[in-house]
Amino acid sequence: APTPVARLPSTTVSRRRRRARARQLYETFTLDETNGQAKCIAVTVDAAAELAHAVGLYTGEFLEGVYEDWCIIERERLNVLYITSLSQLASFHEANGTYEAGLAYAAKILSLDETREMIHRQVMRLHWLQGDRAGALQQYKRCVQILLDELQVAPMEETTQLYQQIVREGFATTGLALTQSVIASQDAQSESIQLLLEQAHHTLHRLRLTLDQADAELQQISQMLDAIREAPIDDESDA
Repeated sequence: APTPVARLPSTTVSRRRRRARARQLYETFTLDETNGQAKCIAVTVDAAAELAHAVGLYTGEFLEGVYEDWCIIERERLNVLYITSLSQLASFHEANGTYEAGLAYAAKILSLDETREMIHRQVMRLHWLQGDRAGALQQYKRCVQILLDELQVAPMEETTQLYQQIVREGFATTGLALTQSVIASQDAQSESIQLLLEQAHHTLHRLRLTLDQADAELQQISQMLDAIREAPIDDESDA
């Protein structure tokens, strides 16, 4: 008789599949060990297609509902990579004139974190480039309200300048390419700084978890020592 094949529980298979999908997303990137910066691969047409496929495989947070230290760290790392990949795709489509696709990727980022001001600027530009001046102005108003409600801050100067240009010039073709290039360059620098901040936060969180674990172990040792000190000592002379 043939030997029966052992089957893994469905929950184990599901977790493994999700881990494999998340890993595929991560492998779309390289990590520069000299400065700790995550760098996206060159976004050519082929690379953008592969990146879009990887993003499509990301169906949610890594092992959602599991709160082991290693899982929390991996979940945060993959979330940073996911958002960065969405930003790369949005920029790719902005540069290549496929504005609807760029808006779709930018919208996904804002659905995860609506306080990302540079993404609001990108959405404003994409609407503007489409000829949707009203949509660009509406996005600015939305950005202002979100920043006020969530962070109690005013928009950055770059955001205000873009808004003023749209109000003043409308969808003017003169100087548009130069303006778009300058603003996109500024946002690329902001994206790098944002990524560094998120990686620093990730490292800090990992250190805090390690310190918390060490503190818990020290408290346990201290309690054991107290118990030993307080334990009654048998008087051998009475035996």
